Amino acid sequence: REEALMRRLKGETLPAPCDAGPALSRVILKACAYKPQDRYDTAEELRGALEKAGQKAAEKEKKRRWPVWLAVAAVLLAACVLWLTRPWEEAMPAVPTAAVETLTAAQETAVPVTEAPETGTPELRELELTGKTYAGLGFMGDEAVPYVNTARVLEALESAGCRLTEEEKETLRSRLLDQFRLSGKTAGASVGDTAEMQYLPEEDFEAMLSARGWRLVFGEITAEFK
Repeated sequence: REEALMRRLKGETLPAPCDAGPALSRVILKACAYKPQDRYDTAEELRGALEKAGQKAAEKEKKRRWPVWLAVAAVLLAACVLWLTRPWEEAMPAVPTAAVETLTAAQETAVPVTEAPETGTPELRELELTGKTYAGLGFMGDEAVPYVNTARVLEALESAGCRLTEEEKETLRSRLLDQFRLSGKTAGASVGDTAEMQYLPEEDFEAMLSARGWRLVFGEITAEFK
């Protein structure tokens, strides 16, 4: 510190500030000049020099950032063009192809199967639903009680490509359970007795799905009283 003071008193030129740009450095060095005649004459003159230095620094920073904004604008423009043209939609088939969707580790599956149509009849696809995720049978007391998960059935239909109207979805929700018939020991069951649940849809219910080109098929559903 003392050495710096002695160098200043000797009139040595100050080094340029390390954190200031060229324009601001010139203003600082002139304001701190050793000889009074080399400094600014008035505070107003110093203020004007500082404002000009600030404007130059701002213009330089703006020019430096311009390529970044230009790149961002180009990316956004390309994204907009891609979204408007949507080339991926041209590559998508109008009707999903048959596929197998494994739903759980317990072999629960929804399998769309395309059938060869008979002459004069529309092509129908079977959606085979296997596993307790979709429908099942249990005992409450000694009575067999069936259940269906209409939400999962509708989800499987939609994933397979079956498009139902809201009215048709509501019909499926309210009537699907009624399309099953129970057999075996359904009441007054004892240990070891079994009951079965079979999907036997009514004609109008099956026609609703057939009009959309689909038929539901449920796997074997049984329950044993324990």
